[in-house]
Amino acid sequence: MEPDRNQHPEIEPDIRPTLGRIEDHGLSEREQKALDKKLTGADKQLGSYDTASDDNLKNIDDVRQREEALTSGLYVGRGGAEKKQTASLKTILKKRGPLAVILALGAGLPTILAIIFSPALLLQQLSETLTGKINDQLAALDARSTLLLKKKYGSKITKGMCGTVTIRCKYQTIRENSGFAKRLKAAGVEIKGDRSIIPGRIKPTHFVFDGDEIAARDLVKRARTNPALRSALRKGYDPLYAAFSDKISAKVRAKLGIKKSSNVKSSTDRKKMEEDLKKTASGDTDLPTDGKKLTKNKDGTYSDSEGNTYTKAEGERLNSLIDESLGRNKLAEKVSKAAVKSTLKSALTSTALGAGAIDTVCTGWVMIRVAGFAAKIYQQRQLIRYSYEFMKISHKQKYGDLTQEEMAFFGDKLTQPNSEGKAALDSDGFKFAAYGDVFQPASFEALANEKDPEKLSEKGLIQNETSRYVNGQLLNDNMMTKFVKFLTAGKPDTVQAADSVCKFTKSWKGQALVFGLAAAGAVIAFFSGGTSLGAGAALGAAASVTISIAFALIQPKLIDMVKGDVIKGDENGNETGNAITSGWGGYNAEASQGRGLRVATQSTYADYNQQTNKLMAEYNAADRASRSPFDPTSRNTFLGSIVSTILPYSTKMQAVGSSGLAAASLVTTTLSSLTRPPTSSADSDLPQFSQCDDNEYKDYAADPFCNLRYMLPDKEVDPDEVLDYMIKGNYITETDATPQGEYASYIERCIDRKTSIGDAYTEDGGAGDPGTDCVVGQGGANEKRNTMFALFYVDQSADEGLDNDFDSELTTAATTGGSELKVGSFNVRGASHTDAPGEDSRPNKNWEDRMVYTINTIRDNNLEVVGFQEFEPKQHQRLAEKMPEFELSNHGKDSDSIGWSKARFTKIDQGTWKTVYFGGQIEEPWVKLEDNATQQPFYVMNVHDPINRGEGDSETRYQNALAHLATVNQLKTDAPVILTGDFNSGYTKDQGAGASTNEKLAYCVLTKGGLNDAYDLSIPRPAKCPNPPPRGDRNFIDHIYLTPEMQVISFDSVKGGYTSNGSDHPTIFANVVIPGSAESTGAGTSFVMGTYNQPTRGDAGAAAQKILGEKMDIVGMQEIGEANYFPLKSELGKSGYKVYPDVQRGESNSNFCTRGRSIFYQSNKFKVVKSEVIDVPSYNHKTEYQEARACGNDGERTKGGGRANLPIVWFQDINTGQTIIVMNTHNLASCCGAVNAPQKRYESAKIYVEKVRTLKASNPGVPIFFSGDFNEGTGVRRTKNVTYQFNQNNLLYCMFKQNGLMSMVIGGRQQPCLTDHEGYQGVDYIYATPGVKVEWAKEFRDPSTNSSPHMVHYGKLVVPGSGGAQSGELAWPLDKSRYNTNKVDWLNSHGSTGTAWGGDNMGTNGKGPYIAADISADVGTPVYAMMDGTVTSTSLCGAEDGIAIKSSVDGGTLGIAYMHGKNKRFKKGETVRAGQQIMEVGTLGCNVYGAHLHIGMAYKGNYICPQDVFLALANKTSVNWQQLVGKTSRGCGRV
Repeated sequence: MEPDRNQHPEIEPDIRPTLGRIEDHGLSEREQKALDKKLTGADKQLGSYDTASDDNLKNIDDVRQREEALTSGLYVGRGGAEKKQTASLKTILKKRGPLAVILALGAGLPTILAIIFSPALLLQQLSETLTGKINDQLAALDARSTLLLKKKYGSKITKGMCGTVTIRCKYQTIRENSGFAKRLKAAGVEIKGDRSIIPGRIKPTHFVFDGDEIAARDLVKRARTNPALRSALRKGYDPLYAAFSDKISAKVRAKLGIKKSSNVKSSTDRKKMEEDLKKTASGDTDLPTDGKKLTKNKDGTYSDSEGNTYTKAEGERLNSLIDESLGRNKLAEKVSKAAVKSTLKSALTSTALGAGAIDTVCTGWVMIRVAGFAAKIYQQRQLIRYSYEFMKISHKQKYGDLTQEEMAFFGDKLTQPNSEGKAALDSDGFKFAAYGDVFQPASFEALANEKDPEKLSEKGLIQNETSRYVNGQLLNDNMMTKFVKFLTAGKPDTVQAADSVCKFTKSWKGQALVFGLAAAGAVIAFFSGGTSLGAGAALGAAASVTISIAFALIQPKLIDMVKGDVIKGDENGNETGNAITSGWGGYNAEASQGRGLRVATQSTYADYNQQTNKLMAEYNAADRASRSPFDPTSRNTFLGSIVSTILPYSTKMQAVGSSGLAAASLVTTTLSSLTRPPTSSADSDLPQFSQCDDNEYKDYAADPFCNLRYMLPDKEVDPDEVLDYMIKGNYITETDATPQGEYASYIERCIDRKTSIGDAYTEDGGAGDPGTDCVVGQGGANEKRNTMFALFYVDQSADEGLDNDFDSELTTAATTGGSELKVGSFNVRGASHTDAPGEDSRPNKNWEDRMVYTINTIRDNNLEVVGFQEFEPKQHQRLAEKMPEFELSNHGKDSDSIGWSKARFTKIDQGTWKTVYFGGQIEEPWVKLEDNATQQPFYVMNVHDPINRGEGDSETRYQNALAHLATVNQLKTDAPVILTGDFNSGYTKDQGAGASTNEKLAYCVLTKGGLNDAYDLSIPRPAKCPNPPPRGDRNFIDHIYLTPEMQVISFDSVKGGYTSNGSDHPTIFANVVIPGSAESTGAGTSFVMGTYNQPTRGDAGAAAQKILGEKMDIVGMQEIGEANYFPLKSELGKSGYKVYPDVQRGESNSNFCTRGRSIFYQSNKFKVVKSEVIDVPSYNHKTEYQEARACGNDGERTKGGGRANLPIVWFQDINTGQTIIVMNTHNLASCCGAVNAPQKRYESAKIYVEKVRTLKASNPGVPIFFSGDFNEGTGVRRTKNVTYQFNQNNLLYCMFKQNGLMSMVIGGRQQPCLTDHEGYQGVDYIYATPGVKVEWAKEFRDPSTNSSPHMVHYGKLVVPGSGGAQSGELAWPLDKSRYNTNKVDWLNSHGSTGTAWGGDNMGTNGKGPYIAADISADVGTPVYAMMDGTVTSTSLCGAEDGIAIKSSVDGGTLGIAYMHGKNKRFKKGETVRAGQQIMEVGTLGCNVYGAHLHIGMAYKGNYICPQDVFLALANKTSVNWQQLVGKTSRGCGRV
């Protein structure tokens, strides 16, 4: 239900987060009113018609045009009743939209069905239906996140109100770099606001969208009138996405033993895949061979008895499975001993229970009770894992990762009819989920009194293909009542009374199933009619059959559960559909309980479900608006509504599209379904959730498979009201949400509950809590309290979801791991250093005064991890009091604590290592932290080395450095390591307390040992020993060291001073990045790259114009001096270029620094994500020992001794996410006083080869490009720049070729390594690692402007990927992954009678027939140019709605019109390159029915089929453009 508009008038449903593909046919009220108005008018004009008549609708395009004319793009789905033979147009469309017309006419049906019935669509429809329709979390998360966002946007707080960081203040602010902020930024919304209230958080004051600055208080109002802004805001927090992707969902999956990746291995052996599927369901995969639980280690990981180590998440998952397996094994042993009767046949032939079966009645009763409880755990979990496997397969298929074997295997499971002739989507279970169809798992009542054994069968009872998947009591009330009456003669006829008779009071897992005569005595007495056994004592035939059949069937069913054989692996059709739906209902129950929702009663849930449906209709409207009407994967679209309704009947066809297809029979079948009345009221919903006969679930809402349904009552209560209640009741504190008292107990009983609701037998020896107060309305005096507990728990998960990134599971691929943090090292100056008698007498020396500045420094600079030194206990205590958002370590040396943000990180382990300080040996602390958002672990070590006093001296510091390094080496095998500290030594042996030699300097020990100094990385400059900083940097003794995988974005410091940071040391800090697994998306990229030697004497202005004119995206420069660097930087900067390194005027520079090998890049296409510097031999100015040179750029220096630096830069394509690495160099020539130049070029070559080898190993899959003036060619030279030892093996070209590391792609020719002078004699080249394609290569020499004396080489390079695969000169217009997952949308034919939009701009002058393609995509999806060309128009339908581009190809002109787009990046007359983003998908222009990209093509003035061009791209074949001329619309269809 949406929040009360009267209570929250500023909240509109239109700005709620989108739910993605929600499967529902309902229309929003706004759509329904518009549709009613349209259809009423249409009825007046057209009257009614016979649904079976031919209305001249010959194909799907006719239907589409008819519907578009009548509904203005509103696509209608399932609805209400129709008259027997005729119906008004309004009635038909309201019920089935175009489907009713298509089915009635039957025209073109085989072709339509052939298109839409595929395993891919079945998987997607199944996934979208279940995740959308069975999701009780949705309404709760939507309502609570909306109320929380209202506070973040509109409330007023000040810094004074949040001096202490409270939960309330967090509600009203947004964490910087939070998942919410990142998602908004990605959608084009920038947050501006007050960052001073809470460090690391921002109170929004304004939002910037599309260049417009909007006050936070006006954001909602503006969004009402701006669809693009509404769409962007929806992306900030998506409740459906959160329900499957946040930390709560991860916790639930671990509890259920669900693995993120698929357990079913792709294979041509179907039996093997069936076995994998069976094991996946049973949970018997990946378990330790000894079956023992894993042991948790100190670092949070887990280990088995054989020493294998598991991650935290995997360990928790496996332990859950092991617990389940151990419980099943224990129960299996008990069940096997109770095998009194095990076959149906023996039960049916027994018409009475004589003295020989004295134990039978109680044995049967206990078995039934045990089976019911076991089904709620063991069976339900097996079905959950089975169902979830299909969800994972659907996810893989959606993103193009599914193999053919997987598609065939899982597709057959859904499509192949079983013995009942039903496929999965025709099963009772799926039709319940999709359409609300009510059913009973089996008709027990009639069978219970049946005396004829031949009329009784397993399919009629427990083994029925529907009833076998019931997760609860397996007999209905009719049969259970008979048992109760038999067992409770003269007593209350309740289940509890029957339990007492049969002593069913212990934990059912350990319940003995066979009883002695003492227990059976009362039973026999009842059966005999008296107190003693009579000779003719017997039950009536019907009663005995009832009992005998019941336990004879339940016993093998129970054995299946405890053996893990609920799923056999060979299920298909109806069985598959029921098992998946039952399993997903179970997952919904577990996830809803884990979210904090409460069990719903039948009366309360009916209303809640109606509220959910009303909310979903609003989401469907947004979904409809963002899609193409021809997207078949969503039930909200025109084609999708057809697919979803026909699918249950599709399996009745023997061969779709064959001559044997009887369309009429399909029409007859489906027309009957059209007559079903709509379900539109809470009362009519009630039967859907009242079909479960389980005694413990009486009056509770449950689906027919006995999966409970959940809800969040009073979900519109203000979060602050909830918070006040929780604080007042001492259930939490103002600053800490950790559960206390009754709240903690409630979480254990209801949210983290281990047994099913109603089960009081499993725990505490049969005296456990049945969980009654977990049910809405059954909390008694504590009902309000329990509701507040549930609301607060959901609020916390929603607010955490806003703060953090999501771990995507069933939605989209997401970055896993990785972290970005601001880490500092801070010697705060101990209290005793200033407050003890005789100590510092300067003003503000008092430690309490200084702590104010210390805390402000941490908060003002948003430090998230800090290593403290001289942090004495009273200072530790004060900071803990004033900064409750920081957690501090309390182990190791007490003055060297480590602090971290609780909101960002969680400590999962701690430890110490031994060093020496003034008084002798001490233990310094380390902690292992985990990023709360990404689960990235890392270590932080903190140290304070002594000065020259007491036991402290240079040798002590050297030995300490060795100890530090040994500890780092030990820890880094597990996770990245950060080492902070006051080392009392600097970058040379003479800085700080110093070192006896440079080799014993801590900096040299640690950097030679593999660590990077954060200061060095920020400049950047290579580590060397010694390595003095530039002048002016007065601090040399505080450091931050990092293991090699980490990167530094920036490094800064706050000057030391008692009224600055409260200390005599500066506070140093760095923005550190720990790369995640998705650093490069692999989506591909294409760009123009050049290598350009532009010496100081060259014309920088002319060089800039050449770079701009040839549109070079990346260009490596050589010999660039100060006189050229700054003019180039200025001129290119006007057009969006940036340069690495970015040197400032006035800084000391040298051609031996990276500045002399600068890399300019177009920042509109690429961004720098990482960089480093290496050095190689260079000129030495006629002496063998060139002095080290200062390089400026914050301190980079050359090594000296005839060495020079060169840059290595990681670039990332802003549009596709593809990462590339670029190196640029200038080898010395045999001139200018160079000594031993040939040998030095050879030494450089060896360095290059080893570096490329290292880069490839540490950056798998990332292409590397190497530009430069190498001063050598591809063959041996004997004069001028001679080859070292005249040996071709000493040439870089040959070394690369021999190792297969790189090949020359621009500037030379691929040829053998030559021993003579026949090789290519240029010196300027670009190398690339394998897999890179060269689309074209060019060169120029420009003596007229003297921009360079060298030949300038450049070309277009292509990195193939999911979005960058090429065919000839073609590029994909959208990311290729969209083609992989929805080929139908790309290859389906488009109507041929429409207007030729953009025709004149494509060179056709509007001549028809017009043929094109419509490709569904979300609003904002990037659109790329398919070919190089010139923009001819940016207004194709008079609405600034697209781009037309003309290209020259094969002697003719190709025109391509890209329609309905927004945010165009090019203007008329500008040149575009293939693969460049030209606009975004939108809904602008003529005849737009949902977001999609419309593409039309014309070659030599004739329209051609885009579908054939897409096929050529997919098959990587060339296009015969002339053959495409003249094809018709129907000929374009390529499905």
